[in-house]
Amino acid sequence: MFKVTIAAALSLCALPLAAAGAPIVYECEYTAHTSYGWIPDKAAYVVDDAAGTAMAYDAYIHHVNKAPLPVTFSVVKERKYLMKWTLTGLPVRGNRTATATYTVRLDAARSKATISARVHGGDGSHRGTGACKRVK
Repeated sequence: MFKVTIAAALSLCALPLAAAGAPIVYECEYTAHTSYGWIPDKAAYVVDDAAGTAMAYDAYIHHVNKAPLPVTFSVVKERKYLMKWTLTGLPVRGNRTATATYTVRLDAARSKATISARVHGGDGSHRGTGACKRVK
């Protein structure tokens, strides 16, 4: 079901950026280096470095926002990007929820990304690495 959702989201999240330039969609598959969750298996990013904008979408964003999320974005070097966002209301045990800040370093030239999630009030951060492919 998430694969269908991500495909639909890719087309939707590219629309607001289309007027700003030629956005590029990247789909990344992550391997978590933690057993506690918080790292998505898959994620999609729409990057328009000329406009300085980006959006992110994964299962956690879908749960909280139901749609792709505009993120804080910067170009580190040519085809290397840094994205950050915070999600509030992520479910944990019982009826409790948590807030987590995510950071993604996308190296489009090498088709790789790293992701980290810092759960507010938690101990440490959770990390993952993945391969990415250009979709559009």
